[in-house]
Amino acid sequence: MGQTRLVIVAVVCGLTASGLHAKTRHVDKTLTEAVEAERAGEFDKAYALVQKGLSGKSGDIAYQLEATRIRFETAAYHVHHAQQVRESGKTEEALKELELASSIDPSSSIAAQELRRTRQILQHDTDPKSLTPLQQQKKDENARIDRIQPAPELRALSNQPINLTMTNRPKVLFDTLGRLAGVNVIFDPDYDTQNPVKQQTIELTNATLQQALDYIALVTKSYWKPLSSNTLFVTIDNRQKLTCTNIKLAGVTLYTVQVNTGGDPTSTLLKNCATDLGKFFLLTSADEIVATFNAIGVELTQLFVAN
Repeated sequence: MGQTRLVIVAVVCGLTASGLHAKTRHVDKTLTEAVEAERAGEFDKAYALVQKGLSGKSGDIAYQLEATRIRFETAAYHVHHAQQVRESGKTEEALKELELASSIDPSSSIAAQELRRTRQILQHDTDPKSLTPLQQQKKDENARIDRIQPAPELRALSNQPINLTMTNRPKVLFDTLGRLAGVNVIFDPDYDTQNPVKQQTIELTNATLQQALDYIALVTKSYWKPLSSNTLFVTIDNRQKLTCTNIKLAGVTLYTVQVNTGGDPTSTLLKNCATDLGKFFLLTSADEIVATFNAIGVELTQLFVAN
């Protein structure tokens, strides 16, 4: 008997705001506020706004695509946050974040997977008898490591408050702050090339090192973590990239569709997020949407037949 292979397909739709406005001028204000909230990292606010605008828009494909994208982004944000708090030992808080992510985007396989994993962790933590000997050994080893190697705390050479006003590339901002505080800064090799923020102005007044780093990270869409008491690592705070990577690592076939009717550049994120270049579609007209999804359907049918 032949073996049936299950293929899960996630379709990420990227729609530029300029292209959407041409189709839904009567919701420009709501959509603009949602996009601005999303860019500011206020994903829950953006999600609430597009959900409010969905009323009576069931036939508006362009608006539906934008709502789907923001729903995906919001759920991905909560999954990412849940992973962070779970790593810090706050498993109950992580569970609430993942339940929220699943309610926002029930189709998210990553949210469902992380939710199951977190529930298993809670069960094992509350019921030691459910652990296998190997799991118990691993748990004991991790506990010993945690006692021996506490999380590093970044310390500035001086306790003097930081005052800094400058405009420059994000990498230069972090480097300058590092020199002022007397700490080493190590960057992700792709930090400069993949960071969408090319130049940023900062104004720091009487800030601690932690506050200064958090502020620069926020305005430059970056993420930092201490490696030792005098060294920190900086990379791009790219929740979308992380989500795409996790999806592909889970064996999911990922198609991405960018609907760009406003002449904006091709989305590097969506292009790289697809399983391969053949699964990225750049559409310049809303009329191409149906044909594109039909083409994806045909490809999937051929894949199932082949297996």
